[in-house]
Amino acid sequence: MAKKRSKEKRLTIMVSSTVYGIEELLEQVYTLLSGFGYEVWVSHKGTVTVYPNQTALESCLTAVETM
Repeated sequence: MAKKRSKEKRLTIMVSSTVYGIEELLEQVYTLLSGFGYEVWVSHKGTVTVYPNQTALESCLTAVETM
């Protein structure tokens, strides 16, 4: 009888970068890491909430704190 695999939590990787001008590169990084099974957070893809009253760094820290 085959053993059932328990669902393991995927490792989360946050990609922080300037967005403007490198959207194609961010898309490639997101696709590559997702393909390896990682949960990828990158504001360009909408997986990190960007708060207009916070800096980019503060938005990233908020995302990590609420994880």
